[in-house]
Amino acid sequence: MITKEIPDAHAKDDERLARFVDRLVGQTDVRDTVQMIFLDLAAAAFERVKNNPPSLIHVPQDYHTYINSPDWTERKRRYFEIREKQCALCFTRRNIDLHHIRYSDRGNEPDSDLVAVCRYHHEQFHRMYGVSGDMRREWQEFSGMLRRSDVESGMIEG
Repeated sequence: MITKEIPDAHAKDDERLARFVDRLVGQTDVRDTVQMIFLDLAAAAFERVKNNPPSLIHVPQDYHTYINSPDWTERKRRYFEIREKQCALCFTRRNIDLHHIRYSDRGNEPDSDLVAVCRYHHEQFHRMYGVSGDMRREWQEFSGMLRRSDVESGMIEG
């Protein structure tokens, strides 16, 4: 049972999720199950952050300079040259960011330290976990949490 209500700001996300699931399966019982799983996960994440806020570190100015540089533009181009430009979590192709899982080796990031995600999931990740130099464990937890809910709901095969 869901113990926390999700703020009204998420109503549009809930509606989009319902439409997406309806389009995939067209069955009300599956849609309700997916919504319940999604809301349970969101409530659990909210509680976790509320009770144990992430320790945010100051991202150095040179990081922001790099992200806005021609070097980063070229790095993204090379990444997407061999990969699809779609979210690794929800598979949308709109508003795609290239997320750093580790912030070391700026300018020489191995592809394994980067992942394509939609803006919604990128911002959701950083709201939940903040920013630190090495976020591999947090990314594994975050992406696994979303994938588990998809498998349990039957949206993807396990």
